[in-house]
Amino acid sequence: MVEEPKFNRLTESAVVAVIETDLVSLTEKLDEYRDYLAECMLALDDVALSQMGKVKNCTEAFMKGWRLWKRRDNEQAFKTFRNIMST
Repeated sequence: MVEEPKFNRLTESAVVAVIETDLVSLTEKLDEYRDYLAECMLALDDVALSQMGKVKNCTEAFMKGWRLWKRRDNEQAFKTFRNIMST
């Protein structure tokens, strides 16, 4: 049996640390985005909110809005989310 070089184990440990750190950061940003969507939805009147009833589109709407929100285009992110949830 060939022993794995120590450097490989060291770099693997560093890679795992980077991924875990980035995962925590990503989770925090996703929470901010989710909270933003919730605030926008709560600001809608009942009629507008009821038009967003296409639950089957939620994943697509969330992901497309997320791409825009990451670029700091918050207003367009919610518009995109709302449009997809309404169609």
